[in-house]
Amino acid sequence: MTTPGDFDALLVLSFGGPEKPADVRPFLENVTRGRGVPPERLDAVVEHYMHFGGVSPIN
Repeated sequence: MTTPGDFDALLVLSFGGPEKPADVRPFLENVTRGRGVPPERLDAVVEHYMHFGGVSPIN
């Protein structure tokens, strides 16, 4: 019998990510398309990516 804290595996999925700074905004627009994310929010997230050199930290 297992308890809620027990697990045997962890599955991690991602959309991938931008590979260079010029890819950040188009990548974000693509993954948020149709969700009504305000441009101001995308601008803020672009700045987050720039802290990692304009690439995804999980690539």
